[in-house]
Amino acid sequence: MRAHVRRILDTLTFLTVLTAALSRVTHSVPAPSNVSVTCDSYGVVVEWTATNLSEKADFLLEVKPDIGLFYKTPMQNITKYRRFNISDLLLDTAYNRYFVKVKARDGGQESDFAESQIFSFNHLQTATIVCKLEFPTVTLFPRDGNLFVKFVNPLHVYRDTPALRDLMRTEELKYTLVSGKISKNATCSFEKRECESSVSFPEEQEEYCVNLSGRIRQTLVQGIELYCYSGTLNPGPPVIEIVIPVLVVSLLFLLLSLATAFLVICLSKKIKEKNLSMIPRFL
Repeated sequence: MRAHVRRILDTLTFLTVLTAALSRVTHSVPAPSNVSVTCDSYGVVVEWTATNLSEKADFLLEVKPDIGLFYKTPMQNITKYRRFNISDLLLDTAYNRYFVKVKARDGGQESDFAESQIFSFNHLQTATIVCKLEFPTVTLFPRDGNLFVKFVNPLHVYRDTPALRDLMRTEELKYTLVSGKISKNATCSFEKRECESSVSFPEEQEEYCVNLSGRIRQTLVQGIELYCYSGTLNPGPPVIEIVIPVLVVSLLFLLLSLATAFLVICLSKKIKEKNLSMIPRFL
């Protein structure tokens, strides 16, 4: 009995030593460090640093959802570079949050995984990095005493990006225009190619500035700057509306003058001919 127990203990000791040895061999490759995630309106890029690797080394990336069961196994990819666009590996971006794991592989050996911070396009999720969209180029112009704001519909601009993946045509952009104490809510549906709204001001100002913020589903849309317009909100009619009538009147006056001059010449000629016909002819 004692001999049997002794053999079991010896076996366990051997397996422990073997496991430790294999672990040292397997993880003799230094793990990547400084794994960072950068996201913008068009995608997500992960970067990292790695040292003491040969030219044949590569990296295994795993993108894992931090919540949900949209897919059970992590999405993987292999690269030789220290920078990789993981946009195509993200699924269910409207509601999930993610983190990236990176390990180095060199000469048949692998390092430990290094992990990134948690990131998400869903501002309602708890995440270290909240990815946002930006409003496309914004145009300001006055009309009827109001300041109008116009931009290309983000639902179309970012239609094929990770943030709006699997977007339904019933979704819409909800946004807010803010200028000081003035605030106005607006929406823009998928059917519109451009979004347009206006803000009215109680009094004249030298400059009118507007801040934009909004969301599509749970993804925030932010303005990249304070949008400002200088000038009056009640401009006179366009120059062309003044010039064209003046030109028309001038042309009519010129035509009338020419017609009058032509009639005067014709009448003068007829009178002269009549007078000449009344003079007696002498042989």
